[in-house]
Amino acid sequence: MVTAASCKKAWLAAAALVGVAAPSLASAQVAAFDETAYREGLFSRQRNVSVRQRPRPEFSRVPKAVGGFMVSPTLTGELEFNDNIYATNANVVDDTIVRIQPSIVARSNWGRHALNGFARANVAEYLDNDQESATDWIAGATARYDILRGAGVQAGASYEKTTESRTSSGARSDLSGPNRFESARVFVGASQAFARLRLSGQANYRTQRFDDNRDRTTGAVVSQGFRDRDIYVAAGRAEYAISPDTSVFFTAAANKRDGAGALAAQRDSTGYDVGVGANFDLGGLARGEFSIGYLDQDYDNQFSSVNGLSARGQIEYFPTQLISVTASVERGVEDSPVTDAAGFLSTSALLQVDYELLRNLIITGSASWGDDDYAGIQRQDKRWGAALAANYLLSRTIGLNLRYQHYDQESEGANAGRSYDVNSVVLGLSYRF
Repeated sequence: MVTAASCKKAWLAAAALVGVAAPSLASAQVAAFDETAYREGLFSRQRNVSVRQRPRPEFSRVPKAVGGFMVSPTLTGELEFNDNIYATNANVVDDTIVRIQPSIVARSNWGRHALNGFARANVAEYLDNDQESATDWIAGATARYDILRGAGVQAGASYEKTTESRTSSGARSDLSGPNRFESARVFVGASQAFARLRLSGQANYRTQRFDDNRDRTTGAVVSQGFRDRDIYVAAGRAEYAISPDTSVFFTAAANKRDGAGALAAQRDSTGYDVGVGANFDLGGLARGEFSIGYLDQDYDNQFSSVNGLSARGQIEYFPTQLISVTASVERGVEDSPVTDAAGFLSTSALLQVDYELLRNLIITGSASWGDDDYAGIQRQDKRWGAALAANYLLSRTIGLNLRYQHYDQESEGANAGRSYDVNSVVLGLSYRF
């Protein structure tokens, strides 16, 4: 017998397969300071082009001209099979997920200054577990004012309503649905180059508010208010060019994290992160940036502070014009999603290889590793993942994506969380207007 539910599932599956998809949502990132806007002269880093950056005019959709802006609307449809939607090691549940993702990006084409904006949505429908279905969206804009060559100011803002992944560090599997929250961010920054010296700075404010959840078994309310907070960050950077392709720099950042509400206020903290590093672009060989330093996050109340080595960076290696190898690492302090710890030291690393098999076919393989060390409790989460993907451009407007992903977490210690593994296969079809 044909029911309304079965009709809905059939329609959603068909929409994902024959409908639409877009390039990666990374094409519309959250508003952020664009240091590359003023990278020229001794600080220019345009000598290398990666496989994914390489222009492909015969397969590229030309943005639409609307007044002084170039507008790129896209639509994404994906069909995913996930063998462990709750990320658990017992009572494992699988499901098929349909995602529809419209997005639009607008960029000014002025000779000086810039104004860019974006908006995107992600409608995820779980065919057998409707409580996991969610609609997320984000919108933002950035503006740049060029004062003179090599100098200018930028400002931006973004707002989002989104869903926390079930595989997020510390996320609970016993909740009736994934945690949902809203977040807003504003920033202002400036940059100035003086021959071999380049100075930049940024002030950033971000707020996040979580919705309460419910226990999946009892239905009791599970408050997430202890995670609500306002975060203030001020950062600066001084960079010195020692040659046309290499520079060294010093960075310093201070932050203040204020909880919203009585429970969240118990996690109030202040912190800093200082480091030294290098930025380089060796033509035909490699480019990248890395830094190493020290960080400290001090909590006002009974929670343990977090301190230690900080590191971040990304290096791209180009063994041939058809292969790009990217390695990245990041180590910093994250706010804890569990009640008995305020923060943890998070370390993550990624290795990715992009291979241009054909002009319109890119094969990508990646491996990731992570370690979350919680402060004040005996808990350490170790993660690793692997993925293999193929991106095929059929024409200027249509693209096909197929990818397999594996994610594994092992949690250790007296306060250990979940250990689990998740496998997923995703098929996406894209249409660029």
